[in-house]
Amino acid sequence: MLKLKHQTVFFILYIIYLINQVFSESQFIQFNTMNYIFKLTRLFLILAFSLFIMVRKYKINRIRLLFILGISVLSLLNTVAFSGGISLILILLIVISSEKISLNKIFSTSIWTIALSHIAIIVCVFLNIIQDSVTTRTVGSSGLLSGIYLRHNMGFLIHNQIPLTFMLLYLSMIAWKKEKLKLSTNLVVVIANYFLFKMFGSRTVYLIIYMACLFYYIFKICFNTKFQIRKYLRMLLVWCVFPGCAFISYFFALTYNKNSKLYFVLDELLFHRISYSNMALQNSKISLLGHGKEAASATGSLGYVVDNGYISLGIRFGIIITIIILCIWSYMIYVSLKKQDYYFFLAILFFAIANLIDANLLSYKIIPFYCTAYACKKQWLYLIQKQHKKIYFLPKYKFVAQLRKTV
Repeated sequence: MLKLKHQTVFFILYIIYLINQVFSESQFIQFNTMNYIFKLTRLFLILAFSLFIMVRKYKINRIRLLFILGISVLSLLNTVAFSGGISLILILLIVISSEKISLNKIFSTSIWTIALSHIAIIVCVFLNIIQDSVTTRTVGSSGLLSGIYLRHNMGFLIHNQIPLTFMLLYLSMIAWKKEKLKLSTNLVVVIANYFLFKMFGSRTVYLIIYMACLFYYIFKICFNTKFQIRKYLRMLLVWCVFPGCAFISYFFALTYNKNSKLYFVLDELLFHRISYSNMALQNSKISLLGHGKEAASATGSLGYVVDNGYISLGIRFGIIITIIILCIWSYMIYVSLKKQDYYFFLAILFFAIANLIDANLLSYKIIPFYCTAYACKKQWLYLIQKQHKKIYFLPKYKFVAQLRKTV
């Protein structure tokens, strides 16, 4: 009963956090009273999760404790010295609080809460509480998906908020449901993706969702439970996915030449993401502790948004935290391949690609992945056990073991 109460408290706080984050990204933040409420809520959540951790009295081993303390110190320095905000601190507290909490429930709660919160914002638009602004964007004169796009924001501050969230939730579903993701669900995703593209004009998200759906079935056909990727290939993927994407991002940004035809085509295809990254790196040099949360945003000194997730992370939080975050994701890739969890790897792979065009490496929408990483006490991020082709999260813990069916 005591554990049930702890889980209930955790999910109440977690749901409040998710709702607060979604509404903070909408036009409600432009109302002074609401903005004040959002800030107070975040401060309350920091206090609440801190108390939750102290009450639970977690037994943390030395290595994990040093890791947590290191991240905490770096986060506080970034927050205090460079106005880095409290987003990283809140994510860290939530992840620590998720100790011995069912990952199945964390994934499901996250997906449903974020989805319903976005629907609530859309309802507010139809009730004329907030407005739906519509803009047009011209992309290229010829080529793939070029043309003039109408872009709705449906009450949010950015026009690709809804399709981007839709993509991240779909990748979370692949990582969570694995081979149990139904065909009907994928058909709904494919159809919804088409209409979202027509309404919001987010080309890259549109392509990534279709490619993720296609590769989901390729993986389902080609990879059985006995398939094992060789060790050298695992290490190659570990070093090529997140570190590779980061290297590509910084290489093209630092070597950008506006007179080059190749860079002109690439920059136009990516809607000036390369040139913006180049200007951002020239104005805000990469440092150990970063330049704060506004450094890569439209409200900062640059006057525009740096959408590349790897460059945005480096500018905001600095080299040390960037390397730590990339190592966490790379380790998740390594273990998912080693334990033959190819669906989890697929979700992470497309998430790495998506961050080339949208900054989400420290988004509240992918907290379940960080909770999964933290769930490891020894060598595995989360333990899996296959019984009748079913995968269970964390079977070694009693709170999940009781949900398993005995054979």
